[in-house]
Amino acid sequence: MNPDDLIEVMVASAEVFSKHRVKYSVVGGMAASYWSEPRFTKNLDFLLAIPQLQLPAVLESLLERGFQFDTMSVIREWTQEHMTVLSYRGFPVDWLRTAEDSCLTSPFFRWDRLD
Repeated sequence: MNPDDLIEVMVASAEVFSKHRVKYSVVGGMAASYWSEPRFTKNLDFLLAIPQLQLPAVLESLLERGFQFDTMSVIREWTQEHMTVLSYRGFPVDWLRTAEDSCLTSPFFRWDRLD
């Protein structure tokens, strides 16, 4: 995947998260690249706070944007294991569930803070 594709994955995710008022941060290799030297990454990692009742609507919007996943598997993994992996054009998108919203105000990279 080239850098433009990676930006497309991030924008598509951010638009869905914004639409559903999901609190999120980009973590992992992309966040590290933002704050330091750019580095190659093979996935995109999000730290998320999605209320369980809101999850089906968020997943539906992601499917409409071209993400690939089995909805029931994602719901099961998210609620039981607090993490799951989606795919966007073959690119893994990892979701990690935060236990509290305060984690999302730390200095991780967030799209809603970009001008």
